[in-house]
Amino acid sequence: MKRALFFILLSVLSVTQLIPAQEAISAADPNKQVSAVTPRAEEMGRVFDQMMASGMLTDPNLCAVVVVPGPATSFNIRFGVFNVIDDRLDVLMIDSFRALGGQSLLHSSVFATVAPASGTLTVDYPPDEAGNGPVVLSFTHFNQFASAAFNTDPDTYDNPSFGATVLDMDQTSIELVYSRDQPGSRRCQGTLTFDPNLNVSVANIVQVFPTTGQSLIVNGDFELGNTGFSTGYTFSPGNLFPEGAYDVATNPQADNSLFSPCGDHTTGTGNMMIVNGAVQPNVIVWSETVTVLPNRTYDFSGWATSVFPTSPAHLQFLVNNAPIGELQLSSNTCQWQPFTTSWFSGASTTATLSIIDLNTDSFGNDFALDDLSFVVQ
Repeated sequence: MKRALFFILLSVLSVTQLIPAQEAISAADPNKQVSAVTPRAEEMGRVFDQMMASGMLTDPNLCAVVVVPGPATSFNIRFGVFNVIDDRLDVLMIDSFRALGGQSLLHSSVFATVAPASGTLTVDYPPDEAGNGPVVLSFTHFNQFASAAFNTDPDTYDNPSFGATVLDMDQTSIELVYSRDQPGSRRCQGTLTFDPNLNVSVANIVQVFPTTGQSLIVNGDFELGNTGFSTGYTFSPGNLFPEGAYDVATNPQADNSLFSPCGDHTTGTGNMMIVNGAVQPNVIVWSETVTVLPNRTYDFSGWATSVFPTSPAHLQFLVNNAPIGELQLSSNTCQWQPFTTSWFSGASTTATLSIIDLNTDSFGNDFALDDLSFVVQ
């Protein structure tokens, strides 16, 4: 990945220097007096090494990187955008309301555009030289490791020929929309900041929706009680007999005097799902259907423990009826064991998550579940 990012950054810093020959240059507005200065390979390598060393390119939520080459006093406001993630970048928005030390800049035009190698770049706003607001661009085929570039002419409210510098663009907000034809698709955001060590303004564009680390399971810790999931077992609070019964409670021993008095995994005093394993095969212990994004990897995880030492449960985890992992519980009671496995959504837009118990013994086979989670990577 590091090698790939180097060549991407190399290409985007190069593409920022590509100025179409037919573009008219204005003598009145210094932001339109652009020139092509080809950067040296060793200079771009130095920029890349410093960005890597600073951790700029290692954020797991990184979607894209936007650069505006320096120096800080340059009037050449040329954006280079490269897409880091395996997703299609469809829309880019630039808002300089907080730029110029909070005095705001408005973009009157976009020019000298370079589209992604296999796609197109369309200027949705501003439509002409009379623009007065943000920049909105749309793309086609702006896929992973592709890059694009363009110039803008930032002006103030009262001066349409204002000469904004690269440093003036600090605090410009950049927002990206990915795969906009898909419901709940990725949104990413970042802010331009000039780095004097790199002599470049950089915005690391990171994912802000859907929130990574937030579980799609609505009641994975069972603190809401017996709700938010489906099951093939019988809800039997206070009496887990016969087999195939469950409760949502704080102490397994309150459901069966032979069970160990375990605390839950979350706090030690909260709820868990307490289960007396069924004797019939393939009975669903727990299940929930969630909405997912296509072509994304999700982590399905949780915790389980035996509450009676004999014949521990053997749990299996499924997504859309396909097994994706198993967990053999220990005979040690109240010892919470983690399970985690990954699932790639492909073309799916929903995922039915399920847990079954492969053990069908009638004596023993008693366990608890807690802190179930399903998180997009």
